[in-house]
This record gives sequence, C-alpha cells and structure tokens, in this order.
Amino acid sequence: MSRVAQDLNGHHSNGDSPAGAASSAMIRRILPSPRKPHVCVVGAGVAGMRCAQVLGAKGFIVTLLEARNRTGGRMHQSMLGGHPLDHGPNWIHGVNQNPILDLAKEIGATTMTAPESAPSIYDPSGQLLSPEECKESSSLMWGIIEEAFEYSNKNSDAIPQDQSLFDFFKIKLQEKDVPAPLAERVLQACRSWGDYIGGSIEKQSLKFFWLEETIDGENLFLASTYQSILDRITKDTYANANVELSTEVVSIESREPTASDDDISRPSRIHITTALGDRRSFDEIIMTAPLGWLKHRGETCFSPPLPPRLRAAIGNISYGRLEKVYLTFRAAFWLPSPNSNSNGSSNNTPFFTQWLAPTYTPHHHPLEC
Repeated sequence: MSRVAQDLNGHHSNGDSPAGAASSAMIRRILPSPRKPHVCVVGAGVAGMRCAQVLGAKGFIVTLLEARNRTGGRMHQSMLGGHPLDHGPNWIHGVNQNPILDLAKEIGATTMTAPESAPSIYDPSGQLLSPEECKESSSLMWGIIEEAFEYSNKNSDAIPQDQSLFDFFKIKLQEKDVPAPLAERVLQACRSWGDYIGGSIEKQSLKFFWLEETIDGENLFLASTYQSILDRITKDTYANANVELSTEVVSIESREPTASDDDISRPSRIHITTALGDRRSFDEIIMTAPLGWLKHRGETCFSPPLPPRLRAAIGNISYGRLEKVYLTFRAAFWLPSPNSNSNGSSNNTPFFTQWLAPTYTPHHHPLEC
C-alpha cells in the first residue's frame, strides 16, 4: 500500500494522528476565550476549499480568500467547439479509497479506463518504432518505475540523498543485462518522467521517490470533465465558509503570542493585507497557495520571513509544467469504420503516443500525448 493510501486510511483519525494533533494544538491555542476562532484560508483551489469545509463544519468561522474570480485553482474548464474541456486534471489516479472517485460516482460522472496497450513511440530521429519495440520499451520502463517505488519505500533512510532515479534505471538495466539498443531507448523514454515531477530525472532523488507514488488501483479518464465535481466541492465550501473571490493577498504579518494572549480581549495574532489595501485580522491563517505563488511572493509576502528551511524548500522544488493542446478532427479515425466487420470494439490504435527527445529540432524535450 502506498503511503498516500495509508494517509487516506487515517484521514478520519482524531488527535492521535499528526493531522489531528495539529488541529487540536490550534484549537487549544486559540480557544481560551469564549468567542469562536476566526481562520483565514488563502487559496480556493481544491485544497483550500476542502480545508474551509472541514473547519467550517467543526464550528470555526472561516474566511476563504481567492485572487482569481473563480474557485478551483488548476481544476478549470472552458468550451471548445461546443464541448467542455479540462485545462487542468482530467484523470482520477488510483481508485482504491479515492475520495475524488467517491464524488464522481455520487454525481454520476462519466469515466473510462484507458486501454492496456503499449504506446506508440517515435525515436529521436522521428521514426515510429515497431509495435514489438514499443511494448518492450514501455513494459521495461514502467517495470523499473514500480521497482523504484518499492525500493524507495523500503530503503528510504539508507539511500544516499544524491542518488537519483536515473541512477537506479542505469543500475537495473545493467543488472537485467538489457541489450544496449533497448537500454538506450529505455533511458531516453524514462526522461519523460521529468514532465511529471517538474525537473529532470537526474535530479529526482531516489531517497524521496516514494513521495511520487499515487493511490493504488487503475487510472480512470474523466470523460465528463471535472466540472460537476468542482461544482459540488464549491457548493459545499460556500455552505461552510465566507468565500471572497478577486481578493488577492499581498502581505501576511504575524507576531509571537504574549502573556496577555489568554485574556478575552487579546488582539488577533495575524494580519493580512489585500491588493486593494484592505487590512484584516485573524486568529490563524492557512496558506494553500500553489508553489508558483510561493516562489514569486514568498520572499516578500511574509513578516517575519518564513523559516530558512521552508524558504530553501520553496526555492529548490521544481514546478511541473504539463501543457495541454487540444486538436479536433473531422472524423474519429481511431475508431472502427461503420462499414467494417468490427464488433464495435476499439481498434488497435494506441491510447498514448510518446516522442523521445528529438535530434531534429533545437529543443530536445520528450513529449507524450
């Protein structure tokens, strides 16, 4: 079981869990007076909205501030040719005890399972590999990925911090005595993992690779888009919090508690300022702003500054960049022809296509669709 799954299994725990203990500590810190604590949540993405829901349901006064004019963060849709399209997530990764899948089932969302077929792979010169070569390369690459997850999970404490996932690939290919041409294709193909983690595979620490493991179970494509799920999450959020859109937070000022803080008239400890100059006070603030915002504003927004360890982490963590391009065709050429003798099932067109880092362009980034 992945550690993400273990966390989900314990998400109903009380103060005995780390999350529960943190919540209890917050309550103890701000509940000496008879008034209800007022908590500010910054960022109305899914994390911020869920946080606001939980706190509001527990009796906190919650104000949720969002810089954009909408909720959802990266969960966003638009229309193209009369069809809704997801700008952000459109997969449900892992179905075992996945709360997103629970929501999808509850609202009747349409999902589909990606066919279990090898992708089409184009080599660095732009030539399509044979189906046998594609299957062999893909199976070997994902097999080593699975081995890396298991190894990182079991041996994280002993793995040197500078040992990379790419190092693990090279070791495993050598241990398996993989022929040189196939090994080279796998090493080229595995670089696509960098698209998921926001940095090159040479920088992906094997020691902490277990953090990338998702929930157990198959991956489902959300054919009906995330719109209905987002609508449901947003509705529940508005029922438990005061949501203010188009409200950008530009500074957060806190102070250390004093001996008088247990007094009923004590002032709130945290002050925020918005882009319009509005200054407000709260008992606690929870930041759910994305990493990109923290990189851009983290050094100047907080007073006093964030601890050095947090600032270093924000500066060192890469930000994933998966770009989407939607193409429309006059006909679905990948489906069986109505006049064919097909029984109605899909043909053998691969669901995914991967281009290894090309040598025929100035930019050598791998690509997958």
